[in-house]
Amino acid sequence: MKQRFLYNRVQELLASKRGRFTVLTGARQVGKTTLVQHAFPDIPLLRFDSPVERNVYVKMTPAQWISQYPTAILDEIQKAPEVLETLKSCYDQAEHLKYVLLGSSQIMLLQGVRESLAGRVALQKMVALTIPELMSDSAHSTSQSQFMKLIANVSEESVQQFISQIGAAHRQLSSNDASSRQWFEYYLRFGGMPALTHEEMNDASRMEWLRDYHELYLQRDLADLARLADLTLFITAQTIAALRTGQTLQFSSLANAAGIDAKTAKRYLHYLELSYQVHLLRPWFRNEEKRLSKMSKLHFLDPGVRRGIIGRTGNVDGAEFETAVFSELYKQSSIAKAMVDFYHLRTSDGREVDVLIESDAGYIAIECKLSEHFCAKDARHLKNLQSLLDKPLLLAMVVNMDTEVHSFKSVPGIDCPAVSVPAWRLFGTESSKSLQRELF
Repeated sequence: MKQRFLYNRVQELLASKRGRFTVLTGARQVGKTTLVQHAFPDIPLLRFDSPVERNVYVKMTPAQWISQYPTAILDEIQKAPEVLETLKSCYDQAEHLKYVLLGSSQIMLLQGVRESLAGRVALQKMVALTIPELMSDSAHSTSQSQFMKLIANVSEESVQQFISQIGAAHRQLSSNDASSRQWFEYYLRFGGMPALTHEEMNDASRMEWLRDYHELYLQRDLADLARLADLTLFITAQTIAALRTGQTLQFSSLANAAGIDAKTAKRYLHYLELSYQVHLLRPWFRNEEKRLSKMSKLHFLDPGVRRGIIGRTGNVDGAEFETAVFSELYKQSSIAKAMVDFYHLRTSDGREVDVLIESDAGYIAIECKLSEHFCAKDARHLKNLQSLLDKPLLLAMVVNMDTEVHSFKSVPGIDCPAVSVPAWRLFGTESSKSLQRELF
């Protein structure tokens, strides 16, 4: 079993006064139920996806909940939103109750929580496996990546420490580097769904699972969210969106390609966000109001799920690489509880910065390049950025597939710490576990 960063966190939450009602939400099959069953082996699991069981729980009174289930894990609770009102009464009557509420449909679960349990729950979102988690197993605990250490508390000091550590790691090349690279290349092809790491899986069965995931889980979630009698147009729009990952999103163009109107296209993309499939990366402007009005960039949050949607099995292209890098930046930042915001930057003269991370202390600018050798032109869009920004540019970084770490602070127009880092070194950890032994 893969080690999860959230394992200790959910245990600590449920043990605290604030977290005695803990909500764990995330996409289907990211491992929510498995995690809580391992974290709380002695707590009963109540499944709300079974109509028969659900009917029993819906009819229970607060007194019955308090007496029969003083602690419980409630799986797929969004299937019975009326139960949340009962749990509200339970919360107010009995301080010893401890519940973990699980759900995969964000809008249905969180709407019910907001309406019935506002101020009474601790909310935790679970994502698919990150690179450090992919590299772990029951015998190898999960450790933080260099990026997670950097992003947890961004400052000039943390940037200097990051550059020192990433450089030191490069000077101490070992078998761990091969493992990190293999796992990142695996992630580019298959993503981070836990089921795909099981020993009996091979490449063909992984692709079959991803295609089935699209049909059996995503479409089911979409049916719940959208309540559409015919999902054909929705699935068409979803597929077209998957083909456009890493691109700025034009609702009118998506609508034309899918045979729908722009308003419907916008609504469909909102559903994809609510089912944890995509993230719409907002544009950065000095004027915060403009950040809400210009075109966002579309990123699918799991490379494997996206490939399952479009049936892609070939080599990764530049847009896929950028999306995979953004996804890992986003997931690892979320796990690290980083107080940051993500943007992309596009100027009127055509300059683009793939990812701009804003913290209280300043910005980190990142370019994603699917290349195995760094060259100065890879950093051209990172030049002279400080004049555009309203806070210090703390770090300029090119993320690629090189085998080495390079400093490019001496490049004209770069006036901050600047480094080119292989993606697998940025996101991976020190691990002696090889991919071949783990999967094949």
